[in-house]
Amino acid sequence: MTYDLSRLDPNEFENLCNDILEKEVGVRFQGFSVGKDGGIDGYNAEKNIVMQSKHYIKTKITDNNLELEKQKMDQKKPSRYIFMTSESLTLKKKEKIKNIISPYIKSTDDI
Repeated sequence: MTYDLSRLDPNEFENLCNDILEKEVGVRFQGFSVGKDGGIDGYNAEKNIVMQSKHYIKTKITDNNLELEKQKMDQKKPSRYIFMTSESLTLKKKEKIKNIISPYIKSTDDI
């Protein structure tokens, strides 16, 4: 099933991602206000899980963007990092994202 996410602004997309993730993972995720977030759009303190959402409508995920996310996670050292995007991804692209943000992304299921 395909959904039109283009009508959501970045904050609405973050909130949607947090809601979906709460259902999928089974723990509560904190959301934060709009602004510089240090690479954290959703967070579960108990399990030290970080969620980052990227709402791309006219642009694409770049290696440069991913390297910046990796640097942020190297400082935070989450036990798990979940990357959610509105961009349609191939398995090859998901594997590339996982490899760049490793060891925080445990599997392509976390993308």
